[in-house]
Parts: sequence; structure tokens; C-alpha cells
Amino acid sequence: MKKTCGLLLLLLLISLCVWSLFQPSTHLDAAEENKKLINLEKQDLIGLISSLRDRIKALEMKNAEGVKPPAPLATNNKLTLEIQQAMEKWLSNHIKEQAVFMTDDKGCGHSIADNMADFALEVQGARVITSRCSETYHVGRAFVTLFGFKIWTVTVGPWTAIQGLAPLLPGRCWSFPGAQGTLAITLSSPVKITHVTVDHIARYISPSGSIESAPKEFELYGMRDISGKRTLLGTFTYDQSGESTQTFQLPNPTDDIYRGVEMHVLSNWGQAEYTCLYRFRVHGKIASP
Repeated sequence: MKKTCGLLLLLLLISLCVWSLFQPSTHLDAAEENKKLINLEKQDLIGLISSLRDRIKALEMKNAEGVKPPAPLATNNKLTLEIQQAMEKWLSNHIKEQAVFMTDDKGCGHSIADNMADFALEVQGARVITSRCSETYHVGRAFVTLFGFKIWTVTVGPWTAIQGLAPLLPGRCWSFPGAQGTLAITLSSPVKITHVTVDHIARYISPSGSIESAPKEFELYGMRDISGKRTLLGTFTYDQSGESTQTFQLPNPTDDIYRGVEMHVLSNWGQAEYTCLYRFRVHGKIASP
């Protein structure tokens, strides 16, 4: 019995020794294996970074040589087509809305009226027929001062609308009472009239933020003789939401020659007390002598 117990104890001790010998080796092998895997992943990452760096350098070299990178392929042709159609529609509408606003070679914006002769311009010989114009609306008397002393009083009348003053400034206009009035002009030369232009200040420079005093609907009459019969040439509407300078073509231009015109303002954009005319122009072809 004692021998049997001794053998069992001996076997147990041998087993413990064997287990203790192999256990550290197992942990060591696992640690080494993990270390190898980490090193492999690190090498793969370093290789990927190096590859990306090479591609970036290649693209930079192409850009430096003026070679544009290839455009990305459209992934949704339907969406691209819809965007293109929307842009074309917007551009077409924008061009129509801005038909009277042109750009010269220097990129400076100007109206189409600036490219046509103005036969209602005072400095070229046009004159106001004061007896056939509406009375002037007076709120206060403007005057010029020098060192605080009044030099002279500035008189404003219907001729202000044909003086071609620029730039247009708030208040520097001819005003008549109410929403209806008349401006009568003898033209600088006998003309076959084709267009008329009405100028008003833009809404953004108006102190009130609106241009209710601007004329709305107006009629244009031609006069072959200053004391003769008038001929209706057209009825027009100045759009308060449009450009500050708006040019209107006669609906039925003819070869008739006119020496004067009358502008009859029928309404304005809401100002009950007065209506302002900043500038009025008449365009056409001068009659042959």
C-alpha cells in the first residue's frame, strides 16, 4: 500500500513538472505569433501609405505641368440632365429679364438706351413746352450755399427730366402733383420715333426703400407740328421691379416724322401726393433733309 501511494505521488510530481515545463513555452509561442502578425500589419500599412504618397506626388506633377485631372464620371445621368435643363431655363429667363441691360467691352453695365441718340436731350436743342406741362409740385425750396450763406435758389421744373443728369440721385427730379401729369417737349430734330426711355432711381438707393412716386402707366403722343394734332404712339408701363432705366419700343412704328412729343402719365406706383420724373428720352431716326 505504501509503495502504491508513493508511486502515485511520484507520478503526480512528474505530471506537475511536465505541465510547468510546457506551459511557459505555450505562452511564449502565442506572444511571438501575435508579434509577427502585428509586424505584418504594420508593414502592410506602411506600404499603403507609401503607395498613396506616390500617387499624390504623381498628381501634383501633372497639375504642375498643366494637365487637368480627369473629370469624375456622372453616377446619375438623370439627375445631371435635370440640373442642366434647370440651369438652361434659368439662364434663358435671366437673359430675357435683362434684355435692356447690356455690357460693353470694358465690362461696364449700361442700358440699351445709352447706345441710341436721345432727341429729347436739352443740351442738343430739345425744349420743354411749359404751357402744356403740368405744374411743378413744390415741397421746399432747394438752394446752394457757400460758407453757410445762400448763394442762389435751385429751380426745379419739367426741363429737369430732359437735362440728362447723371448719376440719378434721390430728389433730383421733376415732380408734379398727384398721379397724373403731362410732359410736353419739342425734339432737337424731326424724328421717326422708334423707342422711348424712362429713368428712375433704383429702389435700393431710395431713402424709403420704395419707388412709389415712379410713373406706372403712360401714353406717348407724337406731334407733327407743335400746334397741330397729336397722334397716339403707344401706351406703356414702367415696372417698379425692373431696371431703373427702361426702354420701350413703339408697338407700330411708322415713317411719320414728329417734331414734338407729349408724355401723359396716367398713374404711379402708389404715391398719392406727387409723381417724379427723373429722365425721359426719345429715340428714333433723324429725318432726312
